[in-house]
Amino acid sequence: ALLSGGWFPRIGGGFVHWKTVRANPRAQREIMWGELKDRGRAIDKVLRFYDGDVSKVLDICRQTIVFDNIEDLSHCVAVMRQDKEVQVVRVKNRMDPEEQGGGEHASKVYAGYRDVALNLKFKTEEAEGLGIDGHVCEVRLVYKELAQMLQGQRGQGRHQRYIEYRNSRGS
Repeated sequence: ALLSGGWFPRIGGGFVHWKTVRANPRAQREIMWGELKDRGRAIDKVLRFYDGDVSKVLDICRQTIVFDNIEDLSHCVAVMRQDKEVQVVRVKNRMDPEEQGGGEHASKVYAGYRDVALNLKFKTEEAEGLGIDGHVCEVRLVYKELAQMLQGQRGQGRHQRYIEYRNSRGS
């Protein structure tokens, strides 16, 4: 986030720039850190898509980083791919126009939602010492205009309608 101009969702709405947080660690209290995936949704994914294999659920722990423009978002992907302390396990590019034709990440499958989701493992001595070097987390990279729109939709029933749509498609 620091090297690519990333922002984090702020508690109460809006976003806080990672440069601000680095300059003032107390600003971390303002960040709306990602919550663990709901247990029911995780079980649902295991049963519907992964034939009971829980190791295939890669987004239990997740965080969103927001970008002003596609160039910064793309730069973040490149930085993560080059980081020796990070292993990129999977990339879901729901912004790729090639997916518009009906791929598994096509816009119609996600009701127009667009992001790049990277599933990562941390390859550091600290992660190994804690026994979490095999754990996969998800970082979602989102264009700021979409993130602003989504923040305005929370609590208005739209997210619930998306969940109902997603479930009706079996995804």
